[in-house]
Amino acid sequence: NLNTSLFEGFNLSILESYECGLPTVTFNFGESAYEEIDNESTGFIVEQNNKEEYINKLKTLLDNEELLMEMSNNSKEKAKNFKIENIVHDWIKLFEEIDKD
Repeated sequence: NLNTSLFEGFNLSILESYECGLPTVTFNFGESAYEEIDNESTGFIVEQNNKEEYINKLKTLLDNEELLMEMSNNSKEKAKNFKIENIVHDWIKLFEEIDKD
């Protein structure tokens, strides 16, 4: 998954790509980049507008099949963190806390 956004709130295409075992190369689009991507594990987060580094990280994945497969497996595992059955309890807890106020 190649993400070139300058800003994202929460990028669903990253989670969708993880389901398919695709790591992400992205510019640092904000706080949620680090919530969604484990840098150098499920993809690469590159300093905003550093096009040379972005290209280098992409080449790294394309030239290193072992690394690509490792990141692919890591991405599939990371996707499990965002499955409904794994987050529904967190949402219920949040709403219960809000309801107390």
